[in-house]
Amino acid sequence: MSNRVEFDGLSVAPNVLETIVRIASEQVDGVTAVGGTPITGAAAIFKSRIPSVEVSVTEKGEALDIAVYVTARYGMKLTDLGEAVQQAVLDALSSQLGVEAANIDVYIEGLSFES
Repeated sequence: MSNRVEFDGLSVAPNVLETIVRIASEQVDGVTAVGGTPITGAAAIFKSRIPSVEVSVTEKGEALDIAVYVTARYGMKLTDLGEAVQQAVLDALSSQLGVEAANIDVYIEGLSFES
């Protein structure tokens, strides 16, 4: 992604978009973390950290393609959780930037077990 994203004369840094998506996703009940869990030890040599959010602009430059990686609380209905994250992200982008999202893909990368 380039250094700036342009929408109707508004210039936004990509990390601003990623922050909006991350915060909106974190506020959904059942999401315990946004982003993959960090890998430590010898496994860290072979694997990298899973990104928390990926944002790109569609080919026509009209909307965003978004991928958000979350950890879900065990026991949640995952399809409902994914839809809630999609809606939260859509609402946040619409209210804060007036921007549409062409795709919001939610990847559930892990489960969190509460004691």
